[in-house]
Amino acid sequence: CEALKLKVGGFVDVNVAALSAAAPWGNYRVADLYLHHATLTTVEVGDECVRNAVELVEQCGLQRAEDAWVDLIADAFLEQSRFDPLHEAASEHLLHEQLPVWLTQARQSQEVVMELDYHNARFTARLPAVEFKRITHMVLAPIAEKVMPGENLLIHNRISELAGATDVLPGAQLLSASDVVTGIARHRLALHAE
Repeated sequence: CEALKLKVGGFVDVNVAALSAAAPWGNYRVADLYLHHATLTTVEVGDECVRNAVELVEQCGLQRAEDAWVDLIADAFLEQSRFDPLHEAASEHLLHEQLPVWLTQARQSQEVVMELDYHNARFTARLPAVEFKRITHMVLAPIAEKVMPGENLLIHNRISELAGATDVLPGAQLLSASDVVTGIARHRLALHAE
């Protein structure tokens, strides 16, 4: 912070900030997904908003999902177009660049049509969106196993943006980025009022 010449007045947990801005009184579990793991944070909202516990959930993470999607897509190209996008670094790079587009298609339609232009040729493969959702289910299953029926579960956008996430975590509510910003602003005002 000194190198950036920023004055730090305090640190606020992102979940505490968001829930203090938006949640009615109660107990909540907040799920978030990182590169190699997930977290389930328990937050109690009352007169104050308090983080009670953070549980690390192994065997799930964005990297696990991405690796599985890449393998799924590469197999589809190989089977349908006789093209192996993982054979050369340049074509693998193209696949990774297109992955976000195909993941969006998987959320919005029944079928994902994938195209890669490589060495003056266009290669096409198709997959049912349910195949992408199957991978989401595999990655989020360790989180779902730890959530009790009836718990107030909130999920960050890194989870909600995965195709099929709401099927794996039914009833989960999205914790929006605007709630986080509003909560941080409130904490900042409270710090300056003291």
